[in-house]
Amino acid sequence: MNDSVYSVDRYFSNSMGKIAELGSIREQRVARVEIYPVQFNPLANKLKVYSHIKVELDFIFPKSAVVKDVGPFYKACKATILNYR
Repeated sequence: MNDSVYSVDRYFSNSMGKIAELGSIREQRVARVEIYPVQFNPLANKLKVYSHIKVELDFIFPKSAVVKDVGPFYKACKATILNYR
């Protein structure tokens, strides 16, 4: 147990989310976004649960051309990547 964390009167985690990883799938640039809908205050023994979270991502245009045709992998990309077009 981390005593320094449990002795502080504040909610953890400090952020609601983060960009966890950047990568590519079949030449498609992707990002894995982690959302933390629960925060805990150990000293007060209180839990905050967020049932609605609005996430806004700002994209910087890539230096290289966007690949739109992934051929036979289109269905897999569409099923796996949120907001894939």
